[in-house]
Amino acid sequence: MRKITIIITLIFLFTGVACKKKVDYFNKANTEVNKGNYEKAIEYYTQALTKNPKDTLAYLNRGSVYAKMNNFNGAITDYMMALQLDSTNFNTWSLIADAKYQLKDNVAAINFYTVSLKLNPANWQAYFNMALAKENSGQKLAALFDYDRCIIYNNKYTLAYYNRGILKYSLGDFQGAYNDFNTSITLDQKFGEAYFNRGNLQIQLHSNENAALQDYNLALQLNPQLAPAYINRANIYFTAKEFRKAIDDYNLAIQLDSTTMLAYYGRGLTKYYLKDYAGAIADLDKTNLLDPQMAKAYFFKACLKKDQGDMAGAMADFSTSGQLGYMAAFDSLQKITLLEQNKNSK
Repeated sequence: MRKITIIITLIFLFTGVACKKKVDYFNKANTEVNKGNYEKAIEYYTQALTKNPKDTLAYLNRGSVYAKMNNFNGAITDYMMALQLDSTNFNTWSLIADAKYQLKDNVAAINFYTVSLKLNPANWQAYFNMALAKENSGQKLAALFDYDRCIIYNNKYTLAYYNRGILKYSLGDFQGAYNDFNTSITLDQKFGEAYFNRGNLQIQLHSNENAALQDYNLALQLNPQLAPAYINRANIYFTAKEFRKAIDDYNLAIQLDSTTMLAYYGRGLTKYYLKDYAGAIADLDKTNLLDPQMAKAYFFKACLKKDQGDMAGAMADFSTSGQLGYMAAFDSLQKITLLEQNKNSK
């Protein structure tokens, strides 16, 4: 199950009171930000800080512009200057945490979010972002608590339910995950990824392939770039023996992501049923190129080679499959070895 990791970087473009008697670099900078002229905005914020080195808002805004430009170290430098001037602003602590998160310094991010929440316990966005940092640090149960707190303070935040659903799934709480995806869809009926994940659970929890198919269809209508949804829908078509539909979906998944091993694997098996044996072997070869540990791909490739009379190739692939842990391959290898021995003894 794919997880969409979403971090909402907090950008606070604070406004100030314009002074009519002199150039107002601060508000000129804000105007440039709204136009998307970030370099010019930085120039004006810098001029504002030259005039007033203790302008906390100018540091915060310039830091936020740096963050928009993905210069997170520059952002942190400005945020820290603002923090030295005013350590009681919970937004400043959150902004530093956001930048630390973007730099993959999850431990530091968690520490800064923690202080921000002490200053403002109702800061739902900080709970959400801290949950992401904790997940990245392997603290899944702690992250679950933070998603819960986020939802307490903002029970309409779709992404909190969605990410909590992904986390619950990874913790084995499949019904809880299903409920969270349902809530995500209730809050945002155009959330394609939520339909996709609910579709996966329709099969896992309820063995309801028709409901899953409906969810995958909706997911792909809303997000045609969602390669895993094509794969999973193709798997349903394969089970229903609608092989041409399955091939079409596997093809679309591969067009979107040429490194998606499961699409080649599924397409290879489907081509076998369509009697495209050369195509099937080629796809299974690609599967093992992408994942050399995929034992079943070697096994089915060996079966195909055996049927095509390539006994040496079949034996090699059965052997590899068995060594990778697919024990049925050793039985097939033994049978084909005895067959070859009997043939040679005659």
